[in-house]
Amino acid sequence: MIRDVSHAVRVAGQPQLVASLVLDADTGLTRGISVTPTVQEACAEAMHKALTTPAGPLPAQAPARVRCTDGEIATVVTELIRLRADAALPTMAEGPPVSEAEDIFDSFIGHLAGRRQPSEFPTSPDWQALMTQAGDYCQARPWLRFNDMNFIDLTVNIDDAAARYVAVIIGQQGIQRGLVLYPDDALPDGPPDPRSDEPVPMPAGTLLLWLDPPNDVPPEYAAKATRYGWPNHLDLLPVCLIGGPAGLADLDRRSARHLSLAIAAVLAYDRRRQAPGNGTTRTTGELEFPGDRRGTYSIG
Repeated sequence: MIRDVSHAVRVAGQPQLVASLVLDADTGLTRGISVTPTVQEACAEAMHKALTTPAGPLPAQAPARVRCTDGEIATVVTELIRLRADAALPTMAEGPPVSEAEDIFDSFIGHLAGRRQPSEFPTSPDWQALMTQAGDYCQARPWLRFNDMNFIDLTVNIDDAAARYVAVIIGQQGIQRGLVLYPDDALPDGPPDPRSDEPVPMPAGTLLLWLDPPNDVPPEYAAKATRYGWPNHLDLLPVCLIGGPAGLADLDRRSARHLSLAIAAVLAYDRRRQAPGNGTTRTTGELEFPGDRRGTYSIG
């Protein structure tokens, strides 16, 4: 796989940087990786490492089969011929990106950009669930009815493990649209603002859904949204993160599921408030997650 990572990595005198990643198809382990100024250099260096360097328990060895993302096969074949001039080419295949492989590449770019990476990543179904909820949130636009001084008590529960948040819907002032979830009662002095040079410090475990115009969203986030079903008619794209005093990190599996539940809860709460005679009781509901796991929420 090959990507331009100039937005995430900056080196003096290098206007462009390209990353190449070679994965073992059976295990997902990284066989080779490189960041260089050109596509050819990146591909050659990553493939040389893949052919000559062990990957964890996997010995260095020539592949029997190579799968490339659409549009990359000519570059890969050229470098394989150069690196293994006296050997027959492996079976070559070309196709659309594999979601799990693209997620690994996203994590590598996040690392390059300085974001902490989780020990347990969300699965493809987790991302699909999150994008579905976030897309519904974007279309409902609850920030038209709430401001960032509305603090909403929220509890989410997965497999009898409950977590409490204070949900804050942001966007009424048109600066940053989205949703912020502060763990327990740990509120900062103000809402986080990704455009500020001095963002408000966030409590550890703060979950963030930011919705921004496409040109303001890093390419890996835009591609992930498209990959997992983001409606193409929406004029905003999602960025989902976890924050804390040490800065921003990419979501782990637990946080992704909590954020999905929280968005579903806020949407249900918003619908109930718009209905006549909604009463004062808390709004409750549930979501199904992969593996027959059920999550519930209570908000109000």
